[in-house]
Parts: sequence; structure tokens; C-alpha cells
Amino acid sequence: MFKKSALIAVVIAFGAVASGCTDHQQLKNDLLQAVAKQPDMKSYRFEGSVDLKLQPDLKDAAPLTATFVAMLKNSRINWKGVSSSEPRMEADISVQPQGSTAAFDIPAILKDGKWYFSMPPITKKDEFLVIDMAKLKGGDGKNLQQAGVLSASIVKQLLNGIDAKYVEQAKDPVVLKDNTSAKLYTVEMTDKNEKTLSAALKGTVPGIMDLLRTNGWPDAKLNADTLELHAPSRLSFAVDNQGYIREQKISLSFSVKTGEGTADNHIDFEQFVSEVNQPPSFQKQVPAQAKPFEDILKLLSPGKK
Repeated sequence: MFKKSALIAVVIAFGAVASGCTDHQQLKNDLLQAVAKQPDMKSYRFEGSVDLKLQPDLKDAAPLTATFVAMLKNSRINWKGVSSSEPRMEADISVQPQGSTAAFDIPAILKDGKWYFSMPPITKKDEFLVIDMAKLKGGDGKNLQQAGVLSASIVKQLLNGIDAKYVEQAKDPVVLKDNTSAKLYTVEMTDKNEKTLSAALKGTVPGIMDLLRTNGWPDAKLNADTLELHAPSRLSFAVDNQGYIREQKISLSFSVKTGEGTADNHIDFEQFVSEVNQPPSFQKQVPAQAKPFEDILKLLSPGKK
């Protein structure tokens, strides 16, 4: 009996190896471990972009909000900069609306709990605005220090919501922009799994909204019942040999039900980080003078009926 059982076990094991059987639960666990390590990145350089093709519902938006969203809803946004956990950050952001031959640039600096930025649509050349994060509704500035924790918590929420069988790992390592090697993990939505994956990801929305509301974004809200995710959509994470996620790419197709029908949307996002936990090199100086942003923030608030 023992020999027969042992023989069966060997045959099963051989069959699993021969068929390339993948331990998807282990892959998911490895990816979650990398996500949990993200807050350990105390400093890094970053660069990324997002292509937006959105159809937002702006009927209840304040005029200035509607103007900005209308400008950004079909656009490409690029950014690059450096960040540390002081918290301190500086970035150069470039926005190019669809159909425009020119982009407008937004230099931004975060230091001592204040955001300084210049925005060409509402500022003159070399003129800066300032937002004191401690004065924002529901925020005391500490949410910025916890940005890495919040981001990791959101990704964890998404991954915990899906079945491990959808997590794949590329057979060969990928080479990143700085020539380092990384393991590539992906979650891909296809026509075959669209219904199941969409339902699973929609199920994570309430938890994500709770995370946002308890981390300085009290007005965050999204009704999962109005949302549907569609194929092709894809999440990918490149994890280096130190266990850090160095590159993230998100291609997301989704529709949102509105009072006027269904609006189709698409987002292509990617971000790459380098020089992890190396001494950061900041180049931008805090402006000597900057205008408070409070008055414009009032205009950005949704209109009351």
C-alpha cells in the first residue's frame, strides 16, 4: 500500500512539474509581501505618466472645477521628481490636453507641510500658490507622511479582493530603465474572466473609500454599483531583488453609469522609481513669496443646491 501511494505521489508531482504547474497563491503572497514593503522606501526618484480618456459627470461641479476637469479629461500628464519621508518632495509636471500642440508645466514643491506650485492657467510666470495641508478639511498634514502606507494599503485591498489564480509571473525577469533586473507580476482582465474579475475588484471599492476617508480625504466617494470594469485591463508590478516594487503599470477600461446613460473611460498609468533609500538630492528652492490657495479652494468645492 505504501509503495503504491508513494508511486501515485511521484506521478502526480512529475505531472505537475511537466505541465508547468504554478503556485498562484505563492505568487500572490510574494506580491503582497512586496506591497507591504513599499513604505520602507524612505527616499527615491520617480518618473511616470498617465493617459486619460474620461467622460466625467460635471453637472454638479463648480465652474472652476468643471473647467480644470474638462481640460484634463482627455490629456497626457508626465511627471518626474524626488521624494523623501521628511516629508519633502519636488516634481516637474507636464500636462498636454488632447488636440493641443503645447503642454503647460507645473513645478511643485512640498516642504514643511506646505505645497507650493505654479499653474499657468491661473498664475503668471514664476508666480506660486501655496496650500497649507494642515488647514485642509479632515487633514492635518500627517496624511502626507502616510502617503506610502496609504498607497500600499489600497493596492493590498485590490489584491486581497481577487482570486490568486489571476496572479501571474513572467517566465523571465524584466530589465528596468536603470538596467536592474526585476520579477514581473501581472493581473490581466480578458474577455473570459471579465465578469468575475470586475465583480471582485468592485467589491474592494467600499474598503478603499474607507481608507481614503480615514487618511485625510473625507469627501472621497464612489458608488461601486455604477461602475463596471472591462477587458482589456491589466495591472503589472516589477519587483527588484531587494523586494521593492520599482515599476507599476495600470491599464484600465471601465464604464460609469450616469443619469444620462453609460460613459466609457480608459486610463493608462505607469510609474518607475529608482535610487531607493539613497540620499535625496533636492534642487528646487521654496518660493520667497506665494499666494494662499484658500480662496480658489472654495471655488473648487461642489456647488450647494
